[in-house]
Amino acid sequence: MNQLDITKLPGWEEASNDTRGRIVQVAKQYIEKQKNTGQNKDERAAFSGAQAFHLLSQKEPEYLACIPSAIWKEWASVIIASPFTNQHDDCYLKVVQYAYQHAPIETLDILIKLIDIENDKHGRLYVLQLFSKCWDEQLKSLLLEKAQDPKLKPKCLAQIIEALLKHDSAKAKEFAKVLISWPLPLNKEKQEKVFVAARVLIEQDSAWSWPFIWPLIHEDVAFGQKLLESIANGSPFGSRYLDLNEKQLADLYIWLVKQYPYEEDPEHNKDENADDWTSRDSIIELRRGVLSQLRKRGTLQSCIEIQRLIHEFPDISWLERVLIDAQENMRRQTWQPLTPKQLLQVILDQDKRLVQNGNQLVDVLIESLQRLNKDMQGETPASVDLWDKYRPKDENALSDYIKRFLDKDLKARGIIVNREVELRRGYGDKPGERTDIHVDAIIKHPNSKLYDSITVIIEVKGCWHREVKTAIKTQLVDRYLADNACSHGLYLVGWFDCPQWDNQDSRYKNTPKMNLNEAKQYFEQQAKDLTSTTINVRSYVLNTALR
Repeated sequence: MNQLDITKLPGWEEASNDTRGRIVQVAKQYIEKQKNTGQNKDERAAFSGAQAFHLLSQKEPEYLACIPSAIWKEWASVIIASPFTNQHDDCYLKVVQYAYQHAPIETLDILIKLIDIENDKHGRLYVLQLFSKCWDEQLKSLLLEKAQDPKLKPKCLAQIIEALLKHDSAKAKEFAKVLISWPLPLNKEKQEKVFVAARVLIEQDSAWSWPFIWPLIHEDVAFGQKLLESIANGSPFGSRYLDLNEKQLADLYIWLVKQYPYEEDPEHNKDENADDWTSRDSIIELRRGVLSQLRKRGTLQSCIEIQRLIHEFPDISWLERVLIDAQENMRRQTWQPLTPKQLLQVILDQDKRLVQNGNQLVDVLIESLQRLNKDMQGETPASVDLWDKYRPKDENALSDYIKRFLDKDLKARGIIVNREVELRRGYGDKPGERTDIHVDAIIKHPNSKLYDSITVIIEVKGCWHREVKTAIKTQLVDRYLADNACSHGLYLVGWFDCPQWDNQDSRYKNTPKMNLNEAKQYFEQQAKDLTSTTINVRSYVLNTALR
C-alpha cells in the first residue's frame, strides 16, 4: 500500500488524525485477512477505509475515475466487506461500482466469500445490495453459478434469483423453472426451494410463469395456500404481482373462494389495530384484488369470465353487480363517438339506428322482424315462400330465410350507422340441430381488428316443435346464453297455424292450441320471467300463416 496514494485523496484532510493513522497502518494487514478468510477481523479499520472512500465520493466524485486500478485492487475487499453504516447510499454504491470496474476479480472473489458467510450465519444475503450499479453479464453469470450451489439456503437462493430476474436474466428464469417440480420433493429444504422459486417467478414475471405454477397450486392445496399467502403478505395491494389474463384471473378467484370461503372471513372492527392483520386478511385483499382486476379490465373476455363466476357461485348474488360494472367498463373503454357524417345520417334518416348496447340491438332486430311480418302478410304475401304447398318447410329453411332477410334489411340497407353487421348460423354435431342465428354489431379498427362487439342470439323455432313452449329457457337461456359471452337473446317462433295447413301433417297436431295473439302473450311473459340483471330475453312471434 503506497501511503502517499491514500493521503492525497480529496477529502482526506477532513478525516481525523486517528482515522488517517488507522487506515494507513492496518490497511495491508486488514486486506490480507479479508482475502484469506472473507471475515471482518478489524471493524474499525474497515470503517475507516470505507469512510474515506465514501467521503471522497461525496466531495470529489470525479476523482474516483482517476484512482489507479492498483489502488482499487488493494481496497476492493475493504470496500465490499466493510461494516460502514452508510454503505448503501448512492455515493457509496458509486464507490463499489468503480471497485468492480477496476478490480473485478478481487471484487467478485470477496462477494462469493461474503455470500457463503451470510448464508451460513444469517440465512439471508445483504451484500447483494452493494452491487446495484454493477450488473453486467459477468456478474450475472457468477451469481447464476452460485445459485446452483446445493449449500445455499432457500432464502438466499430466492434473493439471488430475484436479483437476476430484476436484471433480465433469461437463464435465471429457466433455472428457476427447472427447480419447480411435481410431485414436490420429500426433502424439506428442497421443498422450500421449490416454494421460493415459484414465489419469485410469480412476483417477477407471473405472465410467463403462471402456466406451469398454476397446476402445482391446483394439485397441492397446502402448497398453493402457502404460496399465495406469501405473495399476498408481500404486497399491500393484494394482486399487484399478478399479470394474468382474464381466464387465469377467474380460475384463481374460483380457487380462492373455495379454499377461503367468504363465510369464514374474520370480522374486523374499524377501530382495530393494524397489528391484528393476519395472513387471512392478506388473502382477502388478494381475492378482492383479483376480482377487481377482472371488473376493471373493460374487455369482452372479462365479462365472459365474470359470467362464469356467477354460474360457479350462484349464492354470491352481488357478483351480478360486478358483471354490470364490468360491462359498463367495457362500453366505456371501447366506445367511439359518432363522426359528423354518422350523426347527420341519424338525424336525416328516420330508419337509421345508433346501437351502443345489446338492448338497442334487440330493438333494431324486432323492428326489422316487424317489416318482415308485413312482407309475410302483405298484398303479395311472402309467407308462401316458407310452405311446400300446404305443409310448412322445416325449421332450417325458416332460419335461413330469416337470416337472409336480416342480411338485406340491416346489413345491405345500412340501418345501423356506427357498426358493421355480421350474421351467422349456429351449427351442432348433426345437421339441423342448431337453428340459432348470431347477429354481431361490431366496430373495427382501421387495421380490421375487432374493437368492440355486441351480439344477440336468435333462437328460431317452428310452432310445431315439441319443446316450443319451453325451449326459450332450456335452449336459449340455459344453453346458448349460459355458454356464451352474449347476454341478449331473442326467441323467434314462426306461427304457421292456419286452415290451409294439411291436417295429415304430424306437425300440425303438435302445434299448441292457441291463436296468434295468445301465442304472442304467452312467449312475451316467458321472456319477462327469464330476464334478469345479467340476461335480457325478448320474444317475437312471426306470422307465417297462409292467407
